[in-house]
Amino acid sequence: MKNNSIVKNTQNGVYICIEDKYSPINSIVFELSQLIHFIPVNNIGNTVLISVSGMADFSPSIPFAKFLSFFRYIVEQSQKLNSHSHLFTITINKDLSCEWQC
Repeated sequence: MKNNSIVKNTQNGVYICIEDKYSPINSIVFELSQLIHFIPVNNIGNTVLISVSGMADFSPSIPFAKFLSFFRYIVEQSQKLNSHSHLFTITINKDLSCEWQC
């Protein structure tokens, strides 16, 4: 699979919250502009590895495909929203189902 590097990110004021109820140690909030890349871990894409500037890489309990869908949602919504600051939250439930919201 190809690397989803963020080559040039100018989305200031857009924040991502990953609320991991399955593994609370992976809950985190960061600014989208700090996202370096996210890639599938070598377990058939069952987990995503996320690299954020100034933080250690981390792997929340979410499949790569679901995180990619969430990321696309962020990009689409950021283009539609007029205000400068938004928090996008993805919640990973104990049964590993996911929900997201703006």
